[in-house]
Amino acid sequence: MNLLLGIDLSASGAWLDVLASQLRTFGHDVVTEILPAGRAVSSRPDWLLRLEPRLYGVDSGAWLSPVRESPPLAADVSGRLRIALSPAAASDAGLQVTIEDEPLALLPQRLAQGLTPRLIVSGANGTRWMALPATERPFSVAFTLDSYIQRLGLLIHKAASGHEPVEIPAPAPREPQSPAGTAWRHFVAKALGLAARHRFRPDHWHVGIRRRNERADALPRSAEGCMWVADDGQSYLADPILWEEGGRTFLFVEVFPFSTMTGFLAVAELDDEARPLGPLRPVLTRKGHLSYPFLFGHDGQTYMIPENAAEGHLPLYRATAFPDRWEECAPLLDVPLQDATLIAHGGAFWLLGNESRDGSSWDCLCAYRAETPLGPFIPHARNPLMIDARFARSAGPVFRHGEELIRPVQDCLGGYGRGVHFMRITRLDAHSFQQERVSSLFPPANGIVSGIHTYCRSARFEAFDALTPASRKPA
Repeated sequence: MNLLLGIDLSASGAWLDVLASQLRTFGHDVVTEILPAGRAVSSRPDWLLRLEPRLYGVDSGAWLSPVRESPPLAADVSGRLRIALSPAAASDAGLQVTIEDEPLALLPQRLAQGLTPRLIVSGANGTRWMALPATERPFSVAFTLDSYIQRLGLLIHKAASGHEPVEIPAPAPREPQSPAGTAWRHFVAKALGLAARHRFRPDHWHVGIRRRNERADALPRSAEGCMWVADDGQSYLADPILWEEGGRTFLFVEVFPFSTMTGFLAVAELDDEARPLGPLRPVLTRKGHLSYPFLFGHDGQTYMIPENAAEGHLPLYRATAFPDRWEECAPLLDVPLQDATLIAHGGAFWLLGNESRDGSSWDCLCAYRAETPLGPFIPHARNPLMIDARFARSAGPVFRHGEELIRPVQDCLGGYGRGVHFMRITRLDAHSFQQERVSSLFPPANGIVSGIHTYCRSARFEAFDALTPASRKPA
């Protein structure tokens, strides 16, 4: 499609070239129109952007430099879809970009204040496409700005291509912080970590198991009453997956040794009280990192889809002697899908997972459809289905809750795996995907647990993982 990006000189910058280049990768013919400078609407934290390359090694050039190149405006732009990136360009625009209800030019200032506004692309008829990008490094304004612009290009592409409008709820309101105060706190924390690195250990994930609530309609609201699986103190345990086979219950987990920083998968059988019958034993290792050991059955066979995104594909394994021996099959996808979760719905099989798409792997949900669970899988026509750091990334197998299909998702707003939301899937077909929140599971306030990012249930048990500082176990 032929696009015209309109912006006034006071709000422009080299980041506009980045946005235009990204839109061209989707096949759009893009030109930009730089209008006379309007009234400045932002107080951009340039001092912070100039400091960040020294502090964090990020490149702030796109946000400090003027437009690198301003292609000449085509003689006839009447056939182009006008996209307004500033209020001065809003006249006759087919699409208008804002952050919440404010001009896009305020984005650097809002991020420096510790806020996470939604990106909103509004159509002339009132339709809106929204995104809430993940902020993997919230201490870096430049890094977060880059993430926002990557997602803005994707959002404009979806709107310009006629994808179904997507509205998402606003994040919880927060008080703006002082950019100087925020920068100073992060600088002090970084300095302390570098000065006394030997005294600090990585945050530690633990896996807990408990019996399910006797009420069949209960969704978990806390992780209390768990028995925590022992680890060696030199590795963390995460991504618990429960699996029942032959009348026995097995726990599969990711084991992440701090010495190698490369995860592998392990298993233990559970007794009737949800206690491991023996130590965890490795069942699957690769040269690259493995996590999220999703299991499914088909034609009397048991299969596993571990996450192995670093190798650029989605691997598939079949058990030859369950649960200890597995053989590798052809990859399900030649796409590095994160936390891929398989469900049967509407007469088809669906893979739901996240793709980074030149940005974060926390916020971009995609779907693939097949006639059998072994594929071949084809991408959903509306991929990515959503861009939302709170409700996109899988947090465990989808399960039935009465008549409802419940999808656990990670809330990664402000950090990886802060908590779990339980989302009711209300529509999943070749044309659309919709879900709505029904419940949440977050750590208690002011406790040592700072995150929960996986939930799984079997007929009798349920499992969680919990993040604590250093190697302290959850109470």
